[in-house]
Amino acid sequence: MKLLQGRFIDGLPEMLRPVKETLGRENVELAEIHDLHRILHEAAGNAGMLGFTDLHRLLKDALRMLETAEAENRTLTDPERNALIVALAGIMRAREAAL
Repeated sequence: MKLLQGRFIDGLPEMLRPVKETLGRENVELAEIHDLHRILHEAAGNAGMLGFTDLHRLLKDALRMLETAEAENRTLTDPERNALIVALAGIMRAREAAL
């Protein structure tokens, strides 16, 4: 289990790289929302399965932000995009704490 946990923690920055890059752009297209949802959903599921409760909670919070826009079939507002950028920074801090 420790090996899987280590691989997840080590690989998390690369897994979330597309999320960071997409959110770093001024406009996020609707199709990209679906991609971000998939990535965060996978990361949250893995974090939960591997016992990283703080990471799981933070990833689920970020996922809920995307789900709102996705359910309304719209792109992210600037405040939502900014909140997700802040959430991503918190996820990375929690990752560092888990090392």
